[in-house]
Amino acid sequence: MGLMFFAAHDDLIPVMLDVERAVPIQYTRCGNTERNDFPTYSSITQIEGVGVATGTQSVLCTGHLITPRGTEVVVRTVQTIHGVRYAVDQLLNNESTRLLQGGAVGDLAVYEGNLGTAYTSGFTRKVHAAMRRSMLKRFAKYGIVFIGPKAEAMHRAGARLTIGLDSPPQCDLVMDRKLE
Repeated sequence: MGLMFFAAHDDLIPVMLDVERAVPIQYTRCGNTERNDFPTYSSITQIEGVGVATGTQSVLCTGHLITPRGTEVVVRTVQTIHGVRYAVDQLLNNESTRLLQGGAVGDLAVYEGNLGTAYTSGFTRKVHAAMRRSMLKRFAKYGIVFIGPKAEAMHRAGARLTIGLDSPPQCDLVMDRKLE
């Protein structure tokens, strides 16, 4: 179960506010780090930099685990050859879905974002359905991909819709190209 999208700057904020009104959720920064420090937010508006790419590829951009509001997120301890690391992911948080924001890279590109889950539950189905409903109202749909209004305007002005600037342009989504 998943949704793919291109969202730049504040394209994603009204969508996630719609989701927050439909389903009580919280966002916890996810990833694998040397510090056991994973902030949790009750609203997308509390997260800095939404819609701006934080990595060199879409998969390296900031991600957040979405869980039911009030849920204690489980942090895994991971032993590596370099020492102990800490991880927040879906492995021990099965009542969750992951939001990978993607976002704008200056005026050069918009990286793909997605909402995906490893688990199907009533909660994840509600979150995905609420996000899809909101995107159908607010975003353009191109094939299976949703494109936010700012991302679409950037693309029309020459920005790439891509997974990374080092990806070949043939892999980009081009809205004027006929889908097969």
